[in-house]
Amino acid sequence: MTTGPRGFRAVGRWDAPAGDALGRLVAEGAPFALSVTTPQRGRFRDVYLDTPTGVLMAQGVSCVLRHHGPGPGRLLVGEGFDGASDAPTGNGTVLEVATPVDDVLQRDNAVTRWLRPLVDPSTLAPWLEVTTTRETRRATSRGWWRRSRYALVADTITVHAAGLWTSFHEVALDVLRDGTPRATDVAEALAERLGLRASTVDRRVRAQELRTALELEARARGVGDGVRVAVVALDGSRVAAVRDASGWRLPQLEGSGEPTARLLLQRLLGTSGGEVRLVSTTAGDTPGRAALEVWACTGLDHAALVVGHAAVAWLPIEEVLAHMETREVHDAATRVALVSLTRSDTLRWLVALPPAPRRSLSTSASSGWKIRPARPPWPGRP
Repeated sequence: MTTGPRGFRAVGRWDAPAGDALGRLVAEGAPFALSVTTPQRGRFRDVYLDTPTGVLMAQGVSCVLRHHGPGPGRLLVGEGFDGASDAPTGNGTVLEVATPVDDVLQRDNAVTRWLRPLVDPSTLAPWLEVTTTRETRRATSRGWWRRSRYALVADTITVHAAGLWTSFHEVALDVLRDGTPRATDVAEALAERLGLRASTVDRRVRAQELRTALELEARARGVGDGVRVAVVALDGSRVAAVRDASGWRLPQLEGSGEPTARLLLQRLLGTSGGEVRLVSTTAGDTPGRAALEVWACTGLDHAALVVGHAAVAWLPIEEVLAHMETREVHDAATRVALVSLTRSDTLRWLVALPPAPRRSLSTSASSGWKIRPARPPWPGRP
């Protein structure tokens, strides 16, 4: 057994499909009729330090700068530390740091003395950044004889790399005081009730694998190159639009090329299929504004999509074009994409609408499709 997230003995650690696993457990009823408290929430950020070649990780050693909030951080170094606990479970040490970590690693202190037999501490640099959002609930058995007390801990671990991020979830059971029911029985019932799978991969290793995947994705998408993709996804004459607090916009994602367009479709609609074609590329017209690629996707059947985003609505393309200069379409990139679309010769193959005489838009763009002189009410509004 290992030391748990709050320094207690952990009898189980599982991969969770989502971050609300403990909330679902409470709603459905905890095993053995355990009394479960309301959650306590916290957050901390870990910056793993290592050499460019990963010397410490190869030896099973971690050097981590942990931030719980403003003020001094904690520098943890040792064996058997994967970020789930507050201290190394094996040989190691902890140092409170109030100065930049580079200065700390240049000085003589408990951490640098521990590290020197393995590596020159001054060669260490940030290698992996992980943010953990933690929800802890106390669970107590009923009755008065040999009452047991446990901590149910749910972590959402977010990995940051190359301007991107991704998350995974874990649930752990810590023993505060063992009794009746036994901790092993509670752990088994908890895993069965929530359908959890035992976590067999070190959290740090899993975060490193995700970081590598993010870096590959960033290179494939061209993240950081100052380019965004907007997708015009159509099912016949209806286009997918994303609703937010201030209006509607086309789906967008940082990056470039067809891989980014298909990734956006997969995330938003649950499918990357269909025919994808580049409509236009627009350079950023002001410093700091990203260039925009407009991609069109046809062959989608939105009624058949099993997975989708709740904020997505399928609107008639005529109405979207008719409203592109109103406050309903507030997003600048969406307006640029729609103007590019109306100017493009590819609009005719995008939607099955009858051709109509060209009309002038106040943007000076022209469209080959009929736009109603009086703008209709926006969908969902009186």
